[in-house]
Amino acid sequence: MADMNATFENAPLVEIIAEIRWNPQPSHLQVAMGHGTAATPVMALNTNSFEEFFMRFGGEVYQQGFELSERLVPAGFPMMLFQPVYRYRKAAREDASVLYQVGAGIFSANAIPPYRSWDTFSPTVEAGVLALLKTRSHGGGEAVFSSVSLRYIDAFGPDLTEGRDIWSFFRDVLGIKLDLPAGLTDHAQPGESPKPSLQLVLPLENKMTMSVGIGDGMVNNEPAIVMDTTVATTADLHASRESVMDTLNSARDVIHRMFIDLTRPISSLMKPKA
Repeated sequence: MADMNATFENAPLVEIIAEIRWNPQPSHLQVAMGHGTAATPVMALNTNSFEEFFMRFGGEVYQQGFELSERLVPAGFPMMLFQPVYRYRKAAREDASVLYQVGAGIFSANAIPPYRSWDTFSPTVEAGVLALLKTRSHGGGEAVFSSVSLRYIDAFGPDLTEGRDIWSFFRDVLGIKLDLPAGLTDHAQPGESPKPSLQLVLPLENKMTMSVGIGDGMVNNEPAIVMDTTVATTADLHASRESVMDTLNSARDVIHRMFIDLTRPISSLMKPKA
């Protein structure tokens, strides 16, 4: 049984993203045709209502210490559905490791190192959810959230792979055994290992799914084995603090148990905290 409170001094975590999506009211949307490919619709948005929402949300989280705002999409440019438009941060002297993002139909709370634990990050997520519920309009389909998800991005660098290539890491650490047929191995160069990449979608209980992607990557200009894990709802969710936080807590429990179980062979390298 995985220790639900286990934390690591040398955790491979790169980023954690708690994300909420919803379908804006039809009156807030405006469909335009893309240039050059007449058959391809591009979603442009009625920006006024969203700009008002961004200002309301920014004012609300300013009171929580998120005093720095950054516009990610230039003013006057079309906004796409589910694309972040504004980012809000705390001053570096407070906690620069957490931020909020909002856009048309999307909100996220993000944490980067020095991320400490879900217990320390979840209050920030909850405060952001409350700010969203307070400042978002609630007409039509906006009474529900179309998706709530929690995503963990982990990168296992040389200190955790101990020289293993991804084939050996799959087999010896993660316990993922791949048995290749002769139709492939007969053509392989002797002495060279295959380079697998895993994409897996696993249906879960409570109308949720887990998506896992594992493969070679680069993080901070260094080679690493990247594991990208998302647990998300598959049905509309009532737009309330309780339903969102219950969902995110359940998602975190699944991801945490999976991570602890898969990485047990290198647990000591990650330096568990007492």
